[in-house]
Amino acid sequence: MQGNRSEANRLELVQALRALAALSVVLGHALHETLSFPGMTGGSFSTFVMDRSGAGVDLFFAISGFVMIYASQKLFATQGAGWKFLFRRIARIVPLYWAVTSLFLLVLAASPALLSSGAPTPGEIIKSYLFIPFSAPGTALAQPVYKLGWTLNYEMLFYTLLACMIALPRRRAVAALLIVLSTLVVAGAFIPAGSEPASFWTHPIILEFGAGALLASLYIDGVRLPAKMRWILAALAILWLSLAPVPEPGTVYGTARPLLWGIPAILILAGATLSGNASLRSALARPAILLGDASYSIYLLHPIIIRALRVFWDKMGLSAGLPPWLFILSTLIATIIISVIAYRWFERPLTTWLQRWGGRTATPSVSRVS
Repeated sequence: MQGNRSEANRLELVQALRALAALSVVLGHALHETLSFPGMTGGSFSTFVMDRSGAGVDLFFAISGFVMIYASQKLFATQGAGWKFLFRRIARIVPLYWAVTSLFLLVLAASPALLSSGAPTPGEIIKSYLFIPFSAPGTALAQPVYKLGWTLNYEMLFYTLLACMIALPRRRAVAALLIVLSTLVVAGAFIPAGSEPASFWTHPIILEFGAGALLASLYIDGVRLPAKMRWILAALAILWLSLAPVPEPGTVYGTARPLLWGIPAILILAGATLSGNASLRSALARPAILLGDASYSIYLLHPIIIRALRVFWDKMGLSAGLPPWLFILSTLIATIIISVIAYRWFERPLTTWLQRWGGRTATPSVSRVS
C-alpha cells in the first residue's frame, strides 16, 4: 500500500466500515424475519434498528465511490484505462452475483414454496443477469430476480460512468463524474416514476457514489481534518439517522433517501478517512478487516442463509419455542462463517484468476480496497 502506516490504517478502517454496512443489512433482514414468528407482533420488540438498517446500503454506496477513485489512482489519464477499470470491476462483481442468482433460480424451480417470489419471465431473467433495471408487474420497486441485486444495478451504472471518464486526469474525471451524476438526477425529475430503466438510473441515490468519489479525491490531495472531528462527525451521523423519519413500506427508494440516510453515511466516511489517524490495533481489528474483505459475500449470501435457517427452525419447531434473538444471533453467526468461506474459496480466487486472465491483476496496494 502506498504511503505510511497511518494511511494503511485509514484504509483498514474503511474495510471495517464495509463490515458494519453489510452486517447492518443482515441484522435488519433477520429482525424483519422474526416478525412472522408465531406470537410475534410489530410491537414485540423495538424496531428502531430494523427500520434504519437499510442505511447500510447508503454507506456501501459512499464507500464504493471512495474506493473506486482511490484504488484507480494509477489508471487515471492512461491509455486504455476505461477498459482496464471496467474489466476489473466486472471480474470483481459479476461471478458471485451470477452464481447467487443462478442458485436462487434453481431453488425457485425445484421448490417454489421455499421462496417468497413469483416465477420470473425469461426477459426478466436476462435483464437480471445484465444489470438492467425493471419493475415486475404489480410491483412498485425496480428489483431483479434476486431482489438484493438492485444495488448492483446502481453499482454498474457508476462503474460505467467512471470508465468513460477515467482517461481524464483524476480531478477532472471526478468533476466530470459529479456533473454527470447531478445532471442525471435533474433529468430524473422530469421522468415519470416506473419508467425503467431511466427513472431508476436517475434516482438521487446515485449522488452518494459521487460524494464518496469526492471524498477520495480530497483524501488523495492530502486534505485532513482535526482528529477529534471523527467523533464529532460520527455522533452527528448517529443523531441525524436517529431523528430522520423512516420511509414508509414500499417507499424505501424515495427521493429523500440521500438526505435521510446518505448524509449520515458521508459523515461517517469523512470522519473515517479525513480525520487524523485511524488505527485499528484492538483485538477486533483483524476480524473487522476480514469481514470487510468478505462484505460482498455477506451482502449477497445472507438472504439465502436467512431463508434456509427459517425453514430449518420451522421444521424443528424452534420458531415457536425459542426467543427470536436466538434466531437473529444464529443468522449473524451462520452468515459470517459461510460468507468468509465463500470469499476465501470462491470469490477471491475467481476474481484473481479472471483479473490475471485479463492481463491486469490488482496490485497489493489496492487489492484490499478494490
